Amino acid sequence: MSLQIQDFAVQPQDVAFSKPINPPWEKCITNWDYFSNSLAGTLIYTDGSKKDNKVGGAFVVYQQDREIHHKCFRLSDHPSVFLAELIAIDQAIDYTFSNSLPAVKIIFDARSVLLALQNPNSLDPNINRINKKLRNLEGRIQLYWIKAHVGLAGNEKADDYAKEATNIPCVNIITPISINYIKSILKKELMAEGQNNWTNSTKGRSVHDLFPKVSVDRIQGDFFLNQLITGHGALAKYRERFFGKSAICQCGHQPEDTHHIVYECPLWSQMRQKSFPRCYKESTLALLLFNKISRAGLREIMNIKLQKALQQEEEPDSA
Repeated sequence: MSLQIQDFAVQPQDVAFSKPINPPWEKCITNWDYFSNSLAGTLIYTDGSKKDNKVGGAFVVYQQDREIHHKCFRLSDHPSVFLAELIAIDQAIDYTFSNSLPAVKIIFDARSVLLALQNPNSLDPNINRINKKLRNLEGRIQLYWIKAHVGLAGNEKADDYAKEATNIPCVNIITPISINYIKSILKKELMAEGQNNWTNSTKGRSVHDLFPKVSVDRIQGDFFLNQLITGHGALAKYRERFFGKSAICQCGHQPEDTHHIVYECPLWSQMRQKSFPRCYKESTLALLLFNKISRAGLREIMNIKLQKALQQEEEPDSA
């Protein structure tokens, strides 16, 4: 059974559901060094690229400052540039082995790849495969890191070939789809659906004005301020709607809602003078909430209001 997400179809056999765990005796790491202009012999430059959602990689072989060979390959559309960089290195290693080259220096600008190759506990099968190949070649290959776009001909050539590889009509190397990639697609689709529902809903419009964009981050976690933002809790307008109480504010204004409490009610004028900026009437509620001082003032107002509302509920029982 395949999973269809818009135009993206996933077959179960294409998914890497688990990562192999290497036993301790098979763990290994690869050391590397910094590139130097004095390097001689066979130099292989590698690179990966992603363009218009197409992924490619390449390596180019130099001997005595002259290009003698290069290879471009296009990957499946889902991998990251990081994976493209890994596969480019893997292809360069296979080229070294198949041509029985005695000593090769592989040079690339992906620092993150080098750090991953130094992690003995990596669960990435591509990392572990490269480390094992390098160990089996018994030092015939050395890795070097070079800063990107420093004008070195071999490095720039590898970058050009990797970009060209994204234009290859057919995929040369099919890579398994990771669970994390599927999760990222599902998350993107769910966020888009949630955003559409939130934008077109007729409810919670006061909250929508403050937070129009759907986010999985916790945008507000304060108990008292949440009542002010949503117009719920201790506000008289909310209590009238749900409990049949009076919607009239203690100052006599009707209804007692968020706008009245923040901008109009004379009962809170001293609190506004203490915490709000002078031009608070020209400020939106969002600006007042995101200002540290006025935010504290708003929180104190709602705290006091809640305490008074609770006292009013207890008074009939005590009588």
